[in-house]
Amino acid sequence: MGFAVTSYKDDAVGILSARIISLDQTLNFPESITQLQVDQDRYEMFKQPAEKVDSNLLSRFVDPINAAKQIVVDTGTPANFQNNYEVYSSESDAINKLNTIYGDFTDPDGLYSFREAAPVLGFTGLGTHPPAGSFSAGIAVSDAGGGFGVLAFDFNPQVGVTTVAIVRAITGSFSSGVGNTIYFGGVGFGTPGTPYPANDNINFIGIASIYQDVVVQHVHPNLEPPDPGTDDVFGNSDNVILTSSNKGVGFANTFFPNGLNTSTSAPTPNLNSFVECTPAPPKLGEVYTFNTTSGSSQNTTISNNKTTVKNLRFGDPSSSSVGVGSFNQASVEIKKQKKSHAVNTWSGKRNRVVAGQSKAGFQAAIEVLTNPSYQE
Repeated sequence: MGFAVTSYKDDAVGILSARIISLDQTLNFPESITQLQVDQDRYEMFKQPAEKVDSNLLSRFVDPINAAKQIVVDTGTPANFQNNYEVYSSESDAINKLNTIYGDFTDPDGLYSFREAAPVLGFTGLGTHPPAGSFSAGIAVSDAGGGFGVLAFDFNPQVGVTTVAIVRAITGSFSSGVGNTIYFGGVGFGTPGTPYPANDNINFIGIASIYQDVVVQHVHPNLEPPDPGTDDVFGNSDNVILTSSNKGVGFANTFFPNGLNTSTSAPTPNLNSFVECTPAPPKLGEVYTFNTTSGSSQNTTISNNKTTVKNLRFGDPSSSSVGVGSFNQASVEIKKQKKSHAVNTWSGKRNRVVAGQSKAGFQAAIEVLTNPSYQE
């Protein structure tokens, strides 16, 4: 019977050396003819048109929508309200007027994301009523009946002169009449500030907050650009607002009018419920109700820009122009095709990293096996 002369050290080194040779053949293979290069090229084939569609999506629709909304904000100012003063006898009347001017948030031309009917506390001048005072906008206001909010404007009453104090961001409800007491300052109901004689009437105005319309896309920062140093390609994923600096990347573009969250199962937005994204939808400013007869030119400006927003969102049948949804869906479809090549590109680069790590491990093991001090 013959026996082969074997050495564990030599056999192990031989196996590891063969593995290194095999890895080198992979690592040194010309990249230009590898599947990795094919996937990189195909990824760019889809990314470049995605960039163009996203660019058009912004320049032709989203940016003009928000420019029109900014004109509305610059028109429906506190000064415009003061110059075209009008108050309403009920909260519902104030909200209806707000919707007439700026559109209900669920309407195709609706511009706002949050609204409130702000109480207008009236003090009729008679004798020494109301007393003089000086209270700055932003301080807390409460009354004996449980209403609480903050002053919307400075309140500087003069003795015997009819005036109003407008309160916003309210909780509870304000009342009026003999026996009521208004408090300015303090830290909330139960810890009132400076007492002030009761208002003798109460009306309301509408105030709304206008936010940008946004397109939000889902991004995987480990995938675009590919990070072969991580084994979690979809780690740290996020929803981000589409901008000129990230056009073409990401997937699943979704348009959110007024920045309010919607979904296929809940297509109707809720006030003050914003889509979760980075950054949050930017606020453009606040607008106020006003007398649209004395302020007819301002109302016309707002109305014209509402129409612009509506047509950009949903298209204009009179001119056969499409709305933002057409371009948004075009981006969605292109990015669907881009995704598989992005994943394959990351996978190819990751395999090279893993192969390099394996080679380093094999070389370290050979050094151990060929070092006599470990084999004695």
